[in-house]
This record gives sequence, C-alpha cells and structure tokens, in this order.
Amino acid sequence: MVPKLEYDALLKALGEIRDCSNFEGIEKLGKFPTLPLALPPDHEKNEEFLKQLHTVLFDLNLIEGQLVCPESGRVFPVNDGIPNMLLNDDEV
Repeated sequence: MVPKLEYDALLKALGEIRDCSNFEGIEKLGKFPTLPLALPPDHEKNEEFLKQLHTVLFDLNLIEGQLVCPESGRVFPVNDGIPNMLLNDDEV
C-alpha cells in the first residue's frame, strides 16, 4: 500500500496541518508526527516510520475548516468532519 501513496502530497498536507493556527488535540498524540522527506528504502521493515505513517494516515482528522483544490482554488467547507464538495448551480 505504501508505494501507492502520493508521498509528496502527504508531506505537503502534513506541513499544512502543522502550520495551522488552530490545531487542536496534539496532547492526544503526544507529539506531532514527522515523516522523512523521502520514502525510506526500508519502509516495509522500518517500525518507527510505519508508526509515524499510521498516525498521519489514521489519527489526524479535519473536524472544522476547509479543503482547497490546488488546481481550481475552490474552497470546500468541512463541518463536523464532513466535507461539502457539492458544486453550486452556477458551477455545474
């Protein structure tokens, strides 16, 4: 599964979360997860990397905020963990 990840996009998203001004819940994680800049060649056996990757993929959740499309710049609001990705009538 790991080779199928868009690793650069994952790192970019992680950086956006880290820089978020209203990031909450870090106390539950203990510390903010960090990933190496490149996928380690031994990623399948690297326990520390796999633990950090698991935390990033499964333990970080966007509850309130917005998602921004990198291509169009369109903003999609997120409320109670649910993104509203419906287009307005004038955007169809």
